[in-house]
Amino acid sequence: MRIITIVLLFFSISFLSAQDTLRVMHYNLLYYGESTGFCNWNNNNPDQKDAWLRTVVSYVKPDIFTVNEISRQSTYQQRILSEVMNQTGYAFFEMAQSPNYSDSRIVNQLYFNSEKLELHSQSVTVHQDSIRDIDIYSLYYLNDQLLEGDTIFIHCIVAHLKAGTSSSDKIDRKNMTQNVLDYLESNGRSGNYFFMGDFNVYDAAEDAFQLMISNNDPVFRFYDPVDEIGDWHESPSFRHVHTQSTHVSTGYCHSGGGMDDRFDFILMNEIVNSQDDKIYYLEGTYRALGQDGSRLNGSLIDPPNTSLPAYVLDALYNMSDHLPVVMDVVVDESLGTDDIGYLIFDIRYANPVKDELKLYFSQISAEEVMISLHSTSGAVVYQEQCYLSGNTTLSVPTNDLPSGMYILYCKSERHSFVGKVIVIH
Repeated sequence: MRIITIVLLFFSISFLSAQDTLRVMHYNLLYYGESTGFCNWNNNNPDQKDAWLRTVVSYVKPDIFTVNEISRQSTYQQRILSEVMNQTGYAFFEMAQSPNYSDSRIVNQLYFNSEKLELHSQSVTVHQDSIRDIDIYSLYYLNDQLLEGDTIFIHCIVAHLKAGTSSSDKIDRKNMTQNVLDYLESNGRSGNYFFMGDFNVYDAAEDAFQLMISNNDPVFRFYDPVDEIGDWHESPSFRHVHTQSTHVSTGYCHSGGGMDDRFDFILMNEIVNSQDDKIYYLEGTYRALGQDGSRLNGSLIDPPNTSLPAYVLDALYNMSDHLPVVMDVVVDESLGTDDIGYLIFDIRYANPVKDELKLYFSQISAEEVMISLHSTSGAVVYQEQCYLSGNTTLSVPTNDLPSGMYILYCKSERHSFVGKVIVIH
C-alpha cells in the first residue's frame, strides 16, 4: 500500500524546472461520416478518409487534436478514435463527448494523448439561433506534481462559425462569438485558453474576429501566434497562411477556387502569450500544414509542392478542402510562479482504496474545506463541505463507485490540493 504525503509547497523547489512540448492540431474534416446531397459515400467515403487522416495524424503526431465537421453520430466519432488515432503503434488516445444541443448534422470533437493529458471537464455554449454548439474542453497535464496539487490546465474552445458572405452570416458569426465570450466572462477562470476552429471569416476587421482579439478582459483576449492580421481573402500577402481551399475545381464535395482564404485558426490568450501560467507558444511552430506560400488561387498539389512528403500532401488534398493548422506549446513548470502564494494541505491517504477513502489532515487552521471526487470525464461523484481544524481524519465513501481512477480536490480559502485516487473492488 502506497502512502502519499503532501507538505507545504514552496515554488522555488528545483523539480519545477521540468519541460515538455505538446503538439496541438485543428482540422475541418469535411463532413466526415455525414452524407449530404453534395458530399456522399461516392466522393467522401469514410473508408478512404480514415486512411488519409491516419496518414496526416501519423505524420503530425498531435497531443491535442480538435476537429470540425464530424458526424453527430457517435459511431463515427468513435471510429476516428479506433481507426485513426489509436493505430500505427499508438493506443493512448481518448476523446471527449459531443452533446450537440443545437442538433446540428456536423459537430466538434476533441482527441487527446492520455499519457500526457486528462479531460477534466467540458461545457457548451449554444448560439441563440442554435446554428452549432461551441465546445469548451478543459484538460489538465499529467505531471509528477499532480499529487502535490500543482495542476496545469489547458482550455480549448472549439468553434465552427457560420459560413457565408452575407450581412446576416456575419451577424451570426458575431453573435456566436459574443455568446462564447459572455459565457467565459460568467463561468470561465484565469488560465491557458486556446480559441480554435473554422471561423469562416474573410478578414480581421470582421466583428466576430475583432471580438476575439480586442476583448476588454485580458484573460479572454486572444492573439494570433504568427501575428498575420489583415484582409486575408485572395491576398498574396497572406498566401502562406491560407487554409482553404485545397482544390481548384468545384461541383462535388470539396469546394473550389484554390487556396485563397484563412478560415482555420488556433488563437491563444494573453496568459499563454505572456507565459504567465506554465505554458507558452514555441515560436516558429505555427503553420498551415502543407502550405508553402505558392498556392494563391491554386491547388495544394499543382504546381509541385515540396513542403511535405508527397504521400502526406496527397492525403491532405483528398481528405478535406481545408488544411489543418498546427502549433507546439511548451509546458514549463518553472513559469508563472512568482505571484502564487497559496499553501498545499498536509494530507495523507492510501492508494488504492476499496469501500472507503480515509483522508488524514495535519495541522489545519480552522477553516471550511470543500472535498470532492471527480471522474476522469469531469463528473462530480462526491462532494461535501467540511469544517476542519487541527489534526483531522475524514472518510469518503467509495463502495458505490466503479473501479477506476478519480481526481480528489480539497479547497479552502487558503489551501488547495489535487490528487489521484484509485478505486478497486
